Amino acid sequence: MRSRLYLIIISFAVFSSPGESSADIFKCPGKDGKTLYQTEPCLNDEGEKVLKSEEYVPRSSSQNRSNLLNAIEDSENDLIQFGIVDNGFNVSESEVAFLRSSVKFLYYFYQRFFGFDGKMKIKMSIFGNQKDYYDSFSKFGSAPVASGGVYFPNANEGLINGGGRSRRGAFISTVHETTHAILQKKVKYVPNWINEGMAEYFETLSVKKGTISIPPQNRRYNQLAEFSKSGGSVSLQRYFSQNSGPFARSGQVHNQANRTIAWSVVHFLMSSESGQKSLFRIIKDLRQSGGRNSVEIIDKNYTGGIEGLERKWLKYLRTPSATHYYDKEGLKLFR
Repeated sequence: MRSRLYLIIISFAVFSSPGESSADIFKCPGKDGKTLYQTEPCLNDEGEKVLKSEEYVPRSSSQNRSNLLNAIEDSENDLIQFGIVDNGFNVSESEVAFLRSSVKFLYYFYQRFFGFDGKMKIKMSIFGNQKDYYDSFSKFGSAPVASGGVYFPNANEGLINGGGRSRRGAFISTVHETTHAILQKKVKYVPNWINEGMAEYFETLSVKKGTISIPPQNRRYNQLAEFSKSGGSVSLQRYFSQNSGPFARSGQVHNQANRTIAWSVVHFLMSSESGQKSLFRIIKDLRQSGGRNSVEIIDKNYTGGIEGLERKWLKYLRTPSATHYYDKEGLKLFR
């Protein structure tokens, strides 16, 4: 199986205003024929700016998965080094640009809201064939059933299933697993409801004219809303008291129910300034505590404690769920 390497190098000063070139993607020749997608114009050997991406056609280069880490090491001064290994998916330039904008936004968001800082290297392998995707799990262990993607924190690698599904679905999974990567690099202990809730929240983001929109997952919202209207009850205290094992260990149906609740709690918290501040305090406490249980942390950091959260969350389920809007640096939520 032949694969292609895309190394998206995102160099920017945290909190700085984007320059004129921030909206452009430049495709430049890197070392050994590698193609680099970057925010700055390409430079020739004399340090002079050269052609834009649409004018430059690099010589062809085929890379295998093992070359990615070497490519990432080529640039040590960049805050984000996001490597995509294209295994027969044929990622387009516009899709590379979308991923660049998405990863940059996620970094800014976590920096702004949660104080994450420092350099970051992320590796995602996208497969155009389902068999190749599942075969790639051999070096990590068994694959989950019908998965769209998985991130392995110990290997710092995400695998994305791009076969037999829409291209939009593959990039939803890529954003989802990238969110896992950023969060798990910065928080040693991440309970499932935050780990999956944040990933589910961000996975549907879209980028248009400098604005990031994150629509609600209506399928998940409607499931909970109907359950609530029919008199069903969910105990968030019991939910947050789950063990720290992966959701999938409880079976696929239970797994999806857990993900739905996780998404809804994060979406609810991100729907108001007070909720955002509570989530900030919860994640900050998790980073500092080394993994105290979620019930204790929520009781401490949410006004009204876990009972107040459950009461307001249930009320939220009875109202229409709205799209959230951010600027491209994650600075402001428009409601």
